[in-house]
Amino acid sequence: MHILKFFPGHPYIYSSANTQVIEAGTQHSPNLMLVEFLNSLNSLGLLLAHLELKLGCPIILLCNLDHKHGLCKGSRATVVQMLNRILQIHLLGGNHDGENVFILRITLSPPIHGLDFTIHLKWRQFPVQLAFAMTINRS
Repeated sequence: MHILKFFPGHPYIYSSANTQVIEAGTQHSPNLMLVEFLNSLNSLGLLLAHLELKLGCPIILLCNLDHKHGLCKGSRATVVQMLNRILQIHLLGGNHDGENVFILRITLSPPIHGLDFTIHLKWRQFPVQLAFAMTINRS
């Protein structure tokens, strides 16, 4: 976030749409978890609750979206245009270097292992993250 401050322009903050789905037949109230609590969760498999971007900032894709068009997990890109529901990005490196593509928000429902929950969480956000410095570790 410190490096992002040096980019020109105003930041655009995308807030995720976090929801809870309660299984039928349970006796939970509809407002079991507060939105603030859902936004505070940040673990593997979850997208950021508040994604702050500026034009030209480097990002990395966090999910496989369209392998045929170069939208794979770990692909690097820069932000070209930011709209409410769409990001236009410029791909960097690989077979699709220099192509401009669009990314929509996706919904993820991460599994909760080891516990028998009757509540399933859903996150709707862009599957990207800032990537000013990164390491690549492939075996």
